[in-house]
Order: sequence, then structure tokens, then C-alpha cells
Amino acid sequence: HREVLEEDVELKRMIYKSHLQNLVFKNVHITGANSAQQEYIENAIHRSGQKFTLEEFKTSYFKLLADSKISEIIPHAVYNPEEKCFDLNLEVIMDENVIISFGGNISSSNSNQAFLGIGYQSLSKYAINYDLQGNFGDANNSVMLSGRVELPTRSIPMYLRLMGVFMNQKYYNSDNLFYTEDVLAFIRQKDIYVKMRLGFPFLMRGKAEISLGYGELRDYYYQSNNVSFAETDFDKSRYKLGVGTFRIEHNSLNNKMYATEGLSWYMLAQLVAGTEYYKSAPVKLEGGVTEITHEKKDHSWMQIKGVVRNYNTLSSEFNLGYHLESVIAGKNFFNNYTSTVLQASAFQPTPHSKTSFNEKLRANQYFAGGLIPIWKINRLFHLRGEFYAFLPFNEIIRTEDNKASQGKFLRDFQYLGEASLVCQLPFMSIAVFANKYSYPDNNWNFGLNIGYLIFNSRLIEQ
Repeated sequence: HREVLEEDVELKRMIYKSHLQNLVFKNVHITGANSAQQEYIENAIHRSGQKFTLEEFKTSYFKLLADSKISEIIPHAVYNPEEKCFDLNLEVIMDENVIISFGGNISSSNSNQAFLGIGYQSLSKYAINYDLQGNFGDANNSVMLSGRVELPTRSIPMYLRLMGVFMNQKYYNSDNLFYTEDVLAFIRQKDIYVKMRLGFPFLMRGKAEISLGYGELRDYYYQSNNVSFAETDFDKSRYKLGVGTFRIEHNSLNNKMYATEGLSWYMLAQLVAGTEYYKSAPVKLEGGVTEITHEKKDHSWMQIKGVVRNYNTLSSEFNLGYHLESVIAGKNFFNNYTSTVLQASAFQPTPHSKTSFNEKLRANQYFAGGLIPIWKINRLFHLRGEFYAFLPFNEIIRTEDNKASQGKFLRDFQYLGEASLVCQLPFMSIAVFANKYSYPDNNWNFGLNIGYLIFNSRLIEQ
């Protein structure tokens, strides 16, 4: 046994480190990849013939690992006495080229859904992904075809993504505890569009996207849900729109639908311009004459939206989350009340609210927020409450001739409360829930969800 003063140990360490060669690299040797892949990886790390430091390599290393086409990179430094610096040997393990994914949701109501995705990824001089994804269900059907290329930039990683989407969403006039086929859809919405996105990092853990899109939105609806749906045709509104979007976001939540930990936030600004085409349902007049109204109107507006959801740990058994959301849109009213409400921003903080239509939770400008207390029963089960308030700047109200008008400032307070027992499995969630909306009266809902609800993004993002 012997004792050495701490100061002596530190001095010896300093002397030893002072004689070490600086960890500077020049030559890169790659195994486990073909020649084109080697060229891509080396170009992402440094310019040929130039030296780079360990810190510079770390940035490139994590950027390459974030690419789904590379499974693992094992680095090893070997001193090169001729160059008087280190060679960097990289053992690369590539991922599979073809990726098949599937999922969906089994529900006690009409939000049953199946998801299937097929992807092909290629890494040569460029990193490219091709994806075909489909959601299939009674309430939501959509198909998305997209291609993404990683741009060969060293300082800031960027990607360019082109996507084409078709989406069909239905809202029903009833939400029974168990789904029945005789329930009729009183609102149908379709999105058909193409969009180009440029993505890059925002600060240390965020992402930013700039996108341009063009497409057509179609709304099919009844002016009232008190009509005989089987005997009455839809009114129809079409919108040919161009959209420019800037979005920044961060997401560290631990689950897609029923998170208990983490932080998620995003902000987006959108500029929208286009034309509305309205066609009324046929109206029979005296003498057997049928009248159909056609109207056309140009629109342009800008809207800004911000959302924050955060979960804080209070103890080993209890967490408390909060949700804050606001939208400001300089949007004029559309042809009628229903079309205006359909195209207004919707407050949909829960899985059930994403599949149901509630006109009182839609507005062009609003504040909303809520608290989410969570009791962690054990590793798999937790009981959660969600209590939200919604306050539009000005409620959208219906006039006697079914036109839209502006209500009084900050006068239409609405609320939503939900309780759910959740079983959180590694590959899916199982939840039994009950909720209450302030509108319409006695709007209680009960249900079961098994899996995940998956939605493709819309032309006007939410």
C-alpha cells in the first residue's frame, strides 16, 4: 500500500498529456461499403487532403448516424508517422435497402385504421429515400408517395423532400360506443396536393422546414345535421391553393399518443392564396325546376400557430403535463358558415378530438390550454386526466341565411375533459377513455383504442 498526493497525480497526467500527439486526422479508410458509399461518407466528413479535428469529426459522425441508411459506424484512430497525424479507420454497417412498416388502430367507434408503408433507401453519391405510405379506414384514407435526398452539404445538413398526397377524411353524425355501418358521414374532406420541403437543423435539438405546395381541397357537407342525409345531396366547396410554410419544431416525447415525459413544441407561419369554388346542392322549385348555385371567390391570408406540450415529473408516481396553443390568422369568411368553420383552425388535443368534428372548437384566432395530471400505476399502466379550455378571439356564428359572421370578442368559452386508463406496450398503446365536451349539450363519449392513430399531413398544416 502506498499513498500519493492528488496534486502529484494531476502533475504526472499533465506531463503525460503534453507529450501526446494532437488528435488530428487526414486520411480516412472505410470498410463495409461500396466505392460510391465510401465517397459519400468521406465527403460528409472532410475535403480530400485536408486535416480535421476530433470535434469536427464528431459533428459529421452523428450526422451520418442519423441517416437511416447507415446502421453503425465504428471509428478507430491509427497514428501515421509519415503524415505526423492520425488515420481514421471506419467500419461501416449498412442498413437494409427495403423497409416495410405496418400499424394502425382498432377502435370501438369509427376510427379503425390500418397503416402500411414500403420504403427503399439508396446510398451512393447521394443518400435517397423513396416511400409509399397508406392509411386505410372508414373515417380516414390517405396515400402518400415521397422522395427525399440528403443534400451534400458539410456545415449544415440539409434534405430536400418531394411529396404527393391524397387524403379523404369523414366525420359522422354519431359516435356510438360500438361502430355500426348505418351511421352516415355528414362531412367529407379531401386533400390532393404536391409539396416540396427543405429541412435543416434548428439550434441543437430542433428541426426547421421551408415548404412550397399546391393542391386542391374539397369539402362535401350539409348546411345542417338535422336533414335527411339519405335524401339530400351535399353542398360542395373546392379550393385551389398555393401554400408557403416555415416551420420549426422539437419533439422529445416518449410516446406518439399518450406521452408521460418529454417536451414537444412547434411554431409555423403559412402564407396561403387561391380561389374558392362553391356549388350548392340541387334545390327543387315550383314547376319541377332545379336550381344550383355556383359562386367563385379569391382568398389570401397569413396564419401563425404555436403549440407547446410539456410533461414534468413530480414524484416517482405522479407527473403533470401542460398544453398551450394559439392561432392567429388573417382569414376572411368563406361562402357560407359551414365552409368557413371547416376551413378554420381546429383545436384537437386528444386522439378522440382528432377524429370528431366539433364546430365550437374551431376558429380563425384562438387561445387554448390545458393540464394533464398523470398517475403512474406501474411500468405499463397509467391513469391520465386531460382538462382543456378553448377561447376564440371571435366566435364564428351562423346568420339566418347560413352565412358566417363574427361574434363578440372573447365571449365563447368552451371546454373539453377526458380521463383514460392507458396500457403502454413497447409497440402500441391500449386505452379506455371517457370524455365530455361543452358543446353540444350532454356530449359524452366512451371508447377503446388499441394501437396508434396515424395521419398524413395536410396541405394547410395544423
